[in-house]
Amino acid sequence: MDNLTYVCEFGDLPQNGHLKQFTINNVKLLVLRDLTGNIKVVSSICPHLGGDLLNGTLNYNNNTIQCNRHKAVLSIDTGETKTPPTITNLSYLNKKIAPVNLPKLNIYKIKIFENRVYIEGEILPQRCAVIF
Repeated sequence: MDNLTYVCEFGDLPQNGHLKQFTINNVKLLVLRDLTGNIKVVSSICPHLGGDLLNGTLNYNNNTIQCNRHKAVLSIDTGETKTPPTITNLSYLNKKIAPVNLPKLNIYKIKIFENRVYIEGEILPQRCAVIF
């Protein structure tokens, strides 16, 4: 069981069609469970401006989550940006953000062993295009 990090007990998983946030090694993660019970673990932080995806909108028809902050749509399969963020005024940042340069959403491989959920590999903080 080398290189596995414990996330939660199987009974602590969200119900089908829902998500739940866990903090592991100071990194916020979302555990997502689709309508058929498949489990995914992704970063809870949007790679755009660091918004929390816990309040985002899940769409299991196309396996995406939409950030409620600037409406970026992210794949929960690949981490790629499917729809760039809607930005009306970022002049206060004095920076331009090109959606094609957004980092990918961190996606984690999981393993279920003895009714426990683990992440395989390293848990990294989410890279963001802009961090305040």
